[in-house]
Amino acid sequence: MSVVGVEVLLVGPRARGSSQLLQWLGSRECECHFATTCKEACALLSRSGYDLVLSEYDLPDRAAYPLLEKLIGSTTTLFLSAIVENGFLWVPALLRGRRWLESHMLRPGELREALSDVLKEVRRDKVESEETAYAVTLGDEVALVTVAPAPGDARKSDEF
Repeated sequence: MSVVGVEVLLVGPRARGSSQLLQWLGSRECECHFATTCKEACALLSRSGYDLVLSEYDLPDRAAYPLLEKLIGSTTTLFLSAIVENGFLWVPALLRGRRWLESHMLRPGELREALSDVLKEVRRDKVESEETAYAVTLGDEVALVTVAPAPGDARKSDEF
């Protein structure tokens, strides 16, 4: 079964050390890329698109606000994390480049649920955009044929 990959950018000095999150993303066929600073992340975003960005809000060189500005109007989903006394809380900032309405702070378990939904949506959209239309000539007639992956071929369960 073929699984559509998801490109994820993790931003912040603690990103590589998030072993549970990295393992969880890896088990869902996500390709993870890393940036430590806001400047590095903005440079990576200028060179290539990402489906999902998970960033600490307070980065070594500045707050992550430029990431938010850069991703508005894109197709990227952005979550920002804030350090609290006993871990992290996550804020859904952008859903596919648009302000995430009715969002609230998420604990790690709630983040997994939200990410599962986002990954399903990203994969569905990628499969739909990969459909290819071909013009086929049959004698004097021309037909438009759309080729798409087999149903369920590009899906992976995001259940726990």
